Amino acid sequence: MLAVWIALLVAAVPAQGGEAKASIAGIVRDIATRLPLARARVSVDSKEAVTTGDDGRFEFSDLAEGRHSISAWDAEQTGSTWLSVLVRANQPASLELRLKTGGTICGRLVDENKRPVTGATVVLLEPQFRSGEVNYSPKDDVSVSDEGAFRFERVPAEHDYLILARKAGWAPAYYSNSRYLEGAEPVRLFSGEQRTGVDIRMLSSATWCIDGSVQPRVDLPRLRLRVAMHHSVDPAAFGPHPSVTGLPVEWKTAESGSFHGCGLPAGDYLLSASTEPEENRPRLYDVVEIRVSGEDLHDVQLRLHYGLTIEGQVSWDAPPRNETAPARLTLDLSPFWQPLPMGSVGFKIGYGAKAAIPGSFRFDGLPPDDYEWKVDNLPEGCYLRSATLGGVDVLGKPLRLETAADAGPLRIVVAGDGGLFRARVTDSDNNPIPEGTLYLIPGNSASEAELASRLYTAQIEDGRVAIETALPPGRYLALATNLDMDGTAEQVARLWHARSKATAVEVAPGAVSEVTLVFVPVGSP
Repeated sequence: MLAVWIALLVAAVPAQGGEAKASIAGIVRDIATRLPLARARVSVDSKEAVTTGDDGRFEFSDLAEGRHSISAWDAEQTGSTWLSVLVRANQPASLELRLKTGGTICGRLVDENKRPVTGATVVLLEPQFRSGEVNYSPKDDVSVSDEGAFRFERVPAEHDYLILARKAGWAPAYYSNSRYLEGAEPVRLFSGEQRTGVDIRMLSSATWCIDGSVQPRVDLPRLRLRVAMHHSVDPAAFGPHPSVTGLPVEWKTAESGSFHGCGLPAGDYLLSASTEPEENRPRLYDVVEIRVSGEDLHDVQLRLHYGLTIEGQVSWDAPPRNETAPARLTLDLSPFWQPLPMGSVGFKIGYGAKAAIPGSFRFDGLPPDDYEWKVDNLPEGCYLRSATLGGVDVLGKPLRLETAADAGPLRIVVAGDGGLFRARVTDSDNNPIPEGTLYLIPGNSASEAELASRLYTAQIEDGRVAIETALPPGRYLALATNLDMDGTAEQVARLWHARSKATAVEVAPGAVSEVTLVFVPVGSP
């Protein structure tokens, strides 16, 4: 959600008798065309919304005098805005709200002879920060028609997207006509734009087969095999975990443990085998890299094992003063790349452990991968002072586990002198702001990636806001604004550039820091 701060026009109107009330009337327009928006929804103070007519107009009456929050969104819910309005009794406020509306992206898949390609899937990718790194994640996917046409609807405006076409037996292709992500051309819509002509040329490719076996074969159920395209992009430019690997070919092994699969174009792949998850039975798996290049591959061997083991320690740096009960925390790991069933979009496999403070923990059976990790249920007033894996700093960073040598020890240090932050948020005339978002940025954040992994947020309500979790003592930049993060790298970049408008604040050890912040609107780019 992006809110636009708009000045209001106030006209004095005499009271009509009875108790004096305030009122708000206005019009909703498309931010690009300036035309009225029909069927937009508008609400005051997050209460029941009204729908605009063909003229885009709305009206609210019987409002209490004071500051109110006005929210609006389009019928497709692809764009929204809000503003804070100070109204006086018997002085109707006249507003004009401007919305970014979603659009469509249309195109065709054709082969090298410009004939339609059918039976393909087209994926809309958006950049997001994950553990402080940019990765491309699927936002939507569609199947092409018999004429090779595809169409994405309700695409939010003013975001950069990449478009990927995939079909078994064909080389993957990005718009416009690149086989690799680093050559892809971003597509960015204006508000309400109906983009056409986003055509992609795909090249049919000779395909090859692989066969082999999975060991051990005794007392194991039929195994799920998965083939996924190996990462082939520049990690420095795009991050090491582009999620375009989420369109795998998948096979089952025979009872003997043997497998045979075809339809693989030339390229580098990951081949994984795993047992189905069962209660009280650890998963067995193996992952090998294979290269398909000009011939079939035979006798590919996968040897199942229980995976990597991480052992770790949790210790105190400065225990909380008033802590009497035994302290514990929860540690969760989520792999970036994971062998999942087909169609499991949004499903996550994770690993969890609990540990006393001080105490130890252990993870068994971890597939080689990079892992997101987080700590929950810290005692009140506590925060993570440091975290190292094999002596390497991993606080706010992924755990990179490729071999047994990478798997530890993981040492986590907890401190109990965390501070709290509270603020009163007003406009320039000292009136409380009804809603918005507070961003608290550690003062030593050196990049957008660090900001994304270390950011603290809280919602402003009726001019008050508080960070509910304990904060490491030190200097922060506090920004109370209308910018609502949607998880994309683009919004992180906007917040990074807006930090120059933030207020420097200090969080003291074991204390509550209270300040007054002036609301800073961040308009459309």
